[in-house]
Amino acid sequence: MCFIWAQKDPELPFSEWKLVVDRVVEWCGPAAKINITGGEVLESPMSVKVLEYAASKSFMTGLTTNGYRVDKKWAEKLMKLNLSNINVSLDGTTPKTVNFIRGHDDFYDRTVAGIKNLIEARKKTGAKTKIIIKTLILSHNLDEVVGVAKKVLAMGADSIYYQPTYGPLEGKWSESQFKASHLWPSEAQHPLINKVFDELIEMKKKGVSIVNSLTHLNGMRDYLLGRHVNNTGKGSCDLDLTTMMFKQRGQIHFCDLYAKIGSFPDLKNKKLSQLVREKEVWKLRKVMRTCGKNCLSPCFSKKTMSDYLDLSGKLIGWFD
Repeated sequence: MCFIWAQKDPELPFSEWKLVVDRVVEWCGPAAKINITGGEVLESPMSVKVLEYAASKSFMTGLTTNGYRVDKKWAEKLMKLNLSNINVSLDGTTPKTVNFIRGHDDFYDRTVAGIKNLIEARKKTGAKTKIIIKTLILSHNLDEVVGVAKKVLAMGADSIYYQPTYGPLEGKWSESQFKASHLWPSEAQHPLINKVFDELIEMKKKGVSIVNSLTHLNGMRDYLLGRHVNNTGKGSCDLDLTTMMFKQRGQIHFCDLYAKIGSFPDLKNKKLSQLVREKEVWKLRKVMRTCGKNCLSPCFSKKTMSDYLDLSGKLIGWFD
């Protein structure tokens, strides 16, 4: 779905990833929130090695996985890392839907089994790691979105985190091409979109453990209905103060929508605190501050202080 599986890039050496982790912890301390994501992290021995190193340096290290490879052995190994959170992608409540979205006939069964394995391993090891389910909302699963929350919370997961569909991360898809694709909800599905978000918002208000804020849920509704999203922090984006992305080809970004601010080799001779203050990076940061784009990826969307507190309470298991 993201086309990352089609990449043929050579893996960067561990020494470069190690330097990234060291620079992040050097700047932000052992409470730096580091999340390792992909593609599928557990498919790559290098990614697993980076995850283990990051976990040894920051007690706020997390992982996003599709759960396909999380058997009992993997689940126990991950729990012994004392990660702050493990996010597992589950995009529906039926094999038909999940297997179609993910492209394998056994994906639903293996992902659900992976979630159960993590829950059991957490009990066995006494780990405090939060188990968060991430659900992508797209045309194929609208009638199962609410059911995912009910299913996984009943299984013992801690929370659910929703994300709207975006164009594939790889490839040159224009917005018009993406919205003409099978991923994008049709106009005939608009009543269902409203029904889904009415239910999710009501569940959130009643205390169901949904990580998204009410503002974010309403923003996703507008986005999927094809409206401009008015709650993305136009004129006040603070992503350059909260988030940094270190990507598979060695690029360093604040945001996918803007140019890179550096590359891994830059970190050999400069600290991150120096990099973000360079003249050209300052110019980019000023442009980003006035960005009015529809930004609804959960990690990057505009948040209030109460949103941050709620997010921390659900994603971080170390301060219970």
